[in-house]
Amino acid sequence: MLILISPAKTFAKQVKCAHRLPATTPRFAEEARQLVASSLELSPQALKKELLLTAKTLPEAQRNLATFFDEGTPEEQALLNYSGMVYKKLAAGSLTEEDWRYAVDHLRMTSFVYGLLRPTDSIRPYRMEGAARLPMLEGERVFDFWRDRLTKPFIEAIRAAGGTLLYLASDEMRGLFHWEEVERSVEVITPTFLTRQRDGSLRQTVIYTKMARGEMAGAVLRQRISRPEELQRLTPAGFLYTGEGWDYILGD
Repeated sequence: MLILISPAKTFAKQVKCAHRLPATTPRFAEEARQLVASSLELSPQALKKELLLTAKTLPEAQRNLATFFDEGTPEEQALLNYSGMVYKKLAAGSLTEEDWRYAVDHLRMTSFVYGLLRPTDSIRPYRMEGAARLPMLEGERVFDFWRDRLTKPFIEAIRAAGGTLLYLASDEMRGLFHWEEVERSVEVITPTFLTRQRDGSLRQTVIYTKMARGEMAGAVLRQRISRPEELQRLTPAGFLYTGEGWDYILGD
């Protein structure tokens, strides 16, 4: 089973990790440099538009992109560097060395700059959007840039991990791949985490979904879960399997 999670827009200020493996180089490091270099050609206003930034988030995004190539810019392994809710709940800092070795073969992270990342791949802080149209892309989007490059190696990684994909990424990440080809090639499991509303209806709540995705990913790594049916006994962030499809409902 291969787990796929989304990247985060925030990066760790301080990393605490009991165990880790040697850092690795992202497979698409050169493509990452090309995309960042192209983003630096944009004016501040164009950058703000293409990367969906606000007046508050623009300065940090500019800083991260401008220092991306600097020798002193800090690097950290991807699973430790991202600091969004999914990553907090996955809690990579508490993984054992054996967990890390398992994660290298059974976890991938999407990235609009780096394409597809292993947990140990060293990355630098950046900001990018899948719908961004950079000068080098000649009218196409970052999604379009990656689709042909990522689909085959992604399918190969899933097959190497047993042929089942546990999709715990956001919906938009499918746009990085030829998704119909992925679904034809491997088994795809996409859990849905539902919360009951005051009117009795069920819907997804973003923060709870992120918490559940992170906890489920961490549980699969720590428990070495390989069969889909084993996922049904998990209770990530208090969600319980309903027995219908891959729906989970937050317990009362």
